[in-house]
Formats: sequence, structure tokens, C-alpha cells
Amino acid sequence: PVGVARMVRYPAAELTAGGSTRFKVRACDTIGQCVDSAWSAVLHRIVDKPDGDEVRNVTHVHPATAASPGFITQGSGLAVQWPSFSSLFGPITFDVCVGTTPLGCQVQRFVPSPSDHSWNSSTLPYCGATYYVAVRATNCAGLQRVEASPGVMLCCDAPLAGVLSLWGHGNLTVSGKETYVSNSTTQLTATWSGFVGGCGGVREYELTLHAASDGAQLWSSGLLGADQTSLEMPWVESLRALLGQDDGEYTATLRATSHAGLSTTAEAKLVLDAIPPSLARVFSGEQGDVACRRAGLPATLTWSGLADAGSGIASVEWAIGSAPLASDVKPFGPISIEDAGSVPRTWGGGSVSPAMHTIYNTLRVSDRAGNSVFGTSSG
Repeated sequence: PVGVARMVRYPAAELTAGGSTRFKVRACDTIGQCVDSAWSAVLHRIVDKPDGDEVRNVTHVHPATAASPGFITQGSGLAVQWPSFSSLFGPITFDVCVGTTPLGCQVQRFVPSPSDHSWNSSTLPYCGATYYVAVRATNCAGLQRVEASPGVMLCCDAPLAGVLSLWGHGNLTVSGKETYVSNSTTQLTATWSGFVGGCGGVREYELTLHAASDGAQLWSSGLLGADQTSLEMPWVESLRALLGQDDGEYTATLRATSHAGLSTTAEAKLVLDAIPPSLARVFSGEQGDVACRRAGLPATLTWSGLADAGSGIASVEWAIGSAPLASDVKPFGPISIEDAGSVPRTWGGGSVSPAMHTIYNTLRVSDRAGNSVFGTSSG
């Protein structure tokens, strides 16, 4: 009995938690005649927050990049999904916020979500910051659950470009960014260093080789791991077969890609030179041969017609022997080519050769590609 009151406060604690309750009212007059009302609508006592604990990042990737999970680039949108949120009774409303810490909401305060499954933002202000999206689910009883997504880093800069070098085994020299090789080169190694920075560091490398004439790609390494710093490359035979020629210029390109999908490149020029240097004459005197020489005098060397139109002269070596091209009197040793071939070079050891013996000057000339040519005097 509640007397003649028109409203009664019923303790919620007396309702079954998670259960359903309905009410009716019985009205009686002074002589005991009563009538019952219809049942009220069902009332649920809700004591639990909405279920669900997963907020997933779904990045809308810029067409030019392919970011790893947890990274996005400028121009990309950031979307989140929360398909697991639910409540046993009544609808759930959702609000989302964006922050640089989980549940921080420093960038955007909570706003109603246009959908109960996903949300999208393309306005993230700070490069290099990690962003979190928090989802607040509210059930019909006003109870709330707040969960944050994993962090996603906004990346704006590609890795800093490093240095790519090409090294051969055998006849090969390196001159700045130009590397020269010859037909005798059987192996080529690419090495690289100095690729640093970028959001999250370098994720992968790719090495490619192109013809300098038309840019056609001749070879690709495929994707290489971030910890790799060198690679053996296939070389001369396959490239000559592709191009149908012995000489040619090629460009090796190393692409370093960050976890955000941003890339930078370094290049090295490769020149295939199959033509050895030219050497016209080698003399035993000043621009001419000496038929006989007094014993005890130094040996003298001059030459003419030395040139290399391809990769350029790398070294000139002089030997003296008792026969053409021999080096039994003086082994091959380097000589300076700063002066012209008409400037005499002398070797005092020539005085030890026995009298009445013929000796021969021999030059070995090599270009930067490792091609060599020999020339000898008439004795």
C-alpha cells in the first residue's frame, strides 16, 4: 500500500541485476472495490558497461606509398573500427577523440561518431607524432566503456640518401661515382651505407640496373632486408646478351624505403669498356731506338701514341727483359704518367746487365676498366 500517492520511488537495488521487471498499479476505493492497471513497459536493471575491448586501426594509404602497420604518411586518412562493442539491452551511442597519448584526446575532443562501426579522420597536425583514437561507448543506462586504438605514427620525411658503391673482383677500379668494368670482369658487388632516418627507419632496399641509353630496366634484386648492406650482382654476359653490344653505360639504383612507405634513392654509374688502350711505339732512347749503348749507362725509356678513349688510362708499368715482353732484368713497376711519353725515364739498374747482351723495354698499360695492352722496344 502506498496511500493516495501518485508516484513511488522503488529502490533499484531490489531489482534483479540484469533482469527484466514490469509494474502494475491496483486502485481501491473506501468500500474495498479495486481495479488493476495494465502492466508497465519492461524495465531492465543494467549494471554492466557495454561489452567490447578492441579498436582497430585501418589506415587509408596514399596511392604512392605502402606503409607498414602502425605508420601513415601525409595525405593519408586514418580510420578505426570497433566491431566487437555490444550491449544486451538497448542501443549504444559512440563518440571518438584523437590524441597523442592513449585516451588523451589532445588533438580532437570527443565527438559523436557518424557510424557505430567506423570513423575516419584526415586532419593530423604533427609529423613524427604517434596518434591514438579513443572510442567511448555509452549504453542506455548511461554506463560507458572507453577503449583506445593502437598508436599510429604520422611520417612526413623519407630516409636520408646514403652512398651506393660498385666493386669488382679482378680488373676493376672505382673513380668517384663512375665504375668501369671490362670483359674480364666476372663478378660485381654493390655495397651501400648511410641510409638513415625516415619514420621508423629503413624497412627494405631494392637494387636495380638500367641501361643509361633508354632507361630500360635490365635487372632487379627484389626486396632486400633492412640489415643488408651488400649484394653480388650478375654481370657481363647477361648484360651483353640483353644489349647486343660490348660497350655501354648503365645506372645502378638503390631504393631505400621506410616503414611509412616513403623512399629515397642513390645511384652509381657503371661503364662497360671492352677496348684496351692504344700504344704506338716503345723506345730505348729519346723518341727513338738505340742500337747499342755503352755499358754502365742507365736504361732509358720513351714512348708515343698512348691513349684510351673509353675509361681512361689508370696505370703504366715498365719492365726490362732479355727478350721482348720479358721482365727478368727489371720487374714491372709503376711509373708516373704526369709527363708526356717523350720525357725520358731512366733506370740506373740497367748498368748491371752484362755487356754484349740485348735488353728490351716493355710497357704494360691498363685502363680504368682493367683492359691492358703491352708494347716493347726493338732492343
